[in-house]
Amino acid sequence: MSSGVLDMKFHKKLLACAMSSGNVELLTVDSMTEEFKPKETAICNADEGLALSLDWSRGQGSDDLLAVSTQEGSVHIYNVTPTGLEVCTALQNVHALFGENIPAWITAFNPHSSSMLVSGGDDC
Repeated sequence: MSSGVLDMKFHKKLLACAMSSGNVELLTVDSMTEEFKPKETAICNADEGLALSLDWSRGQGSDDLLAVSTQEGSVHIYNVTPTGLEVCTALQNVHALFGENIPAWITAFNPHSSSMLVSGGDDC
């Protein structure tokens, strides 16, 4: 890994890591050696400072979606494909308060419905 890890979550045999470089790195777990191997095609740059938090959709029958919150107040939703991450939605300025962006510190899918995503920031 090339930078600090701010959050990480497992889903199936994938480990998603929110990196201080702004990247989201996906690692696979080798079932024979139980070692982590990077999926080189699945490195995305949020281009918005730190990638702060991430969460996997876990709704029944849902696609493999990964939500990532950023230092600049955006939340990006990626579809996980065999070749890597594809941007589904980029929600810009989700925490704009009085015309200023604040970091989206945390994001989470509703575990019962992948159509509901929440995020939180420090609005004091």
